[in-house]
Amino acid sequence: MQVDPDELLNRGTALRREGRCEEALAVFEQILQVVPGHADALHGCGLALAALGRYPEAVTFFAKVVELAPMFAEGQHNHGLALARTLRHQEALKSYERALELEPGYVDALNSFSESLFWLGRYAESIEGYERALAARPDSIAALNNRSRSLVVLGRFEEALAGYERALSLKPDLAEAWAGRASALAKLGRYEESLESSGYALRIWPDFVDAHLVEAYCRLRMGDFRSGLPKYEWRRLSRAEHVPGRKCSGSRWTGKENLQGKTILLRSEQGFGDVILFSRYAGLVSDRGAKVVLEVPAGLAPLMAGMAGVGGILIQGEEPPSVDFHCQLPSLPLAFNTELPTIPAEVPYLAARPEKIRKWEANFSSLRGMTIGLTWSGNARQLDDRARSIPLKQLAPLLSVRGTQFVCVQKDIRPDDAATLRNAKIVDLSDQLGDFSDTAAIISLLDLVITVDTSVAHLAGALGKPVWVMLPFMAYWPWFLEREDSPWYPSARLFRQAKLDDWDGVVSKVKKELTRTLGPATRKRSHV
Repeated sequence: MQVDPDELLNRGTALRREGRCEEALAVFEQILQVVPGHADALHGCGLALAALGRYPEAVTFFAKVVELAPMFAEGQHNHGLALARTLRHQEALKSYERALELEPGYVDALNSFSESLFWLGRYAESIEGYERALAARPDSIAALNNRSRSLVVLGRFEEALAGYERALSLKPDLAEAWAGRASALAKLGRYEESLESSGYALRIWPDFVDAHLVEAYCRLRMGDFRSGLPKYEWRRLSRAEHVPGRKCSGSRWTGKENLQGKTILLRSEQGFGDVILFSRYAGLVSDRGAKVVLEVPAGLAPLMAGMAGVGGILIQGEEPPSVDFHCQLPSLPLAFNTELPTIPAEVPYLAARPEKIRKWEANFSSLRGMTIGLTWSGNARQLDDRARSIPLKQLAPLLSVRGTQFVCVQKDIRPDDAATLRNAKIVDLSDQLGDFSDTAAIISLLDLVITVDTSVAHLAGALGKPVWVMLPFMAYWPWFLEREDSPWYPSARLFRQAKLDDWDGVVSKVKKELTRTLGPATRKRSHV
């Protein structure tokens, strides 16, 4: 029987639109058996594969489409979408740009283009892209919603709220806008309103990961572990929060299963600071009779290999060993039914390696006064980095306090800070730092660490070193709200912004306390 490609194409398209994508794929492949270069059938295959979540295969088909039909703007756009879903955002931008060259007012392509800019950390540019989309289509709900998300990242919370509310006026049942509104309200310290807004989102979409996480962070900041920790488990389904590792054997440990004589892998997740924070539970897991294998980023491995209760180290990215159970490190507070009074806060639970201390001692022999480690910025790729990092020049008032000697304990120096660092009263060891075992040794030789919310704050706390942490108005949840101390780290003191972006106020408070601590005479150095 002779195949009619047009008839099959219509049938396959109808099946795909009905959600019967496997059947649609079979129909499109029938066409390609007869006409291998049939661009519409190739495009149909790509769309069906994307709908099935088979994005790498979809990329291959869309690549053939744009090769055969380079003037097909929709094909260029869909090629970009598939690339983006495989996290190839830089390549996706090129496909979107080609689609926009063909159709400058292609609103969907403008939104997708801006979305990839967002995931590449180019937030200001993403806003410009969304504004172009809104100029072409003022009622584009996607552009309104996603522009607001970028505004939140850049700290423009009131503008973001206005954008979310405009989107909700057009589509009151838009769960994404309710969750985004909840996030912006939380950043402004309006917690009850935030919880109400995330509740609306979850009534519309009960399994909406972002809404669960906004609520989780709100409740955890408020110290409500009983409600917040179960919600926090939704992060395991979030592409923004979770860095998945390789699949491993064994069952997920929830705290209920017997570990006597078993091997458990505690899996690394999120940033260095989170690994340090939650690794304190390794000893408690070991106390239940398990052999503990701890997965960590390579830079933490030499330091954490000697932790009490840790029977082995797995470098993140390596093939996991055969184990009986596994558990993500940030899931351990829930597994142990942690509440504020039961946070395991025995420090130090990390220790600098003696040979590393000997290596760095010579750098400190000529220093005079109170030696203070200083860290002012974290990982620039982190979503909330704008809020937590400080330009080094803004810390100049601290450097003027007499009787102090500041030591740089951060490895990566941003270009804008390099000139300030060269001319400042700071001992710069950044180019000599290797892994975290070097940082730990340096911290052990200091009198005090002053830092923003980075891994150095957690490392100093885990070492039991006095550490003063400078926090933004809306800090990461383990620092809670309003507290000046930390239940996680007894040696920590917290200095918070009283209002959004008020780093000058924080620096002034730290300077005042540092001056008071030193007293009228320069404190003699006394290394721990």
